[in-house]
Amino acid sequence: MDYWKNIGTNIRLLRKSRGLTIEDLACVLDIAPGFLGLVERGTRGVSLANLARISIFFNVTLDQLVKGRVEAEQYAADKNSLMGKVHDLAFALTEDELKVITSNAKKVMALKSKG
Repeated sequence: MDYWKNIGTNIRLLRKSRGLTIEDLACVLDIAPGFLGLVERGTRGVSLANLARISIFFNVTLDQLVKGRVEAEQYAADKNSLMGKVHDLAFALTEDELKVITSNAKKVMALKSKG
């Protein structure tokens, strides 16, 4: 099995099922769009850290991303989950708005960890 091609195909399918461009997803993942294009074509590998970020973003398991065939219908159902709704809302925000929200979320998490 060509894992890199399978991973790339799954990423492309998930990205397109969300109506995202390569540039959109690359921005969210903080990677270069050209690199993401190579990953989607299966000509470049991707780090485990980035694979984990991709699987979390799309709400799929690493196993599904690497070995399985991700189905668009399966993902469409996940869009109704709370995480799917949060992701959809995030795309309507500007980068500055996302920074403010991220900063506040980190502050809340720090307060929670202090007890």
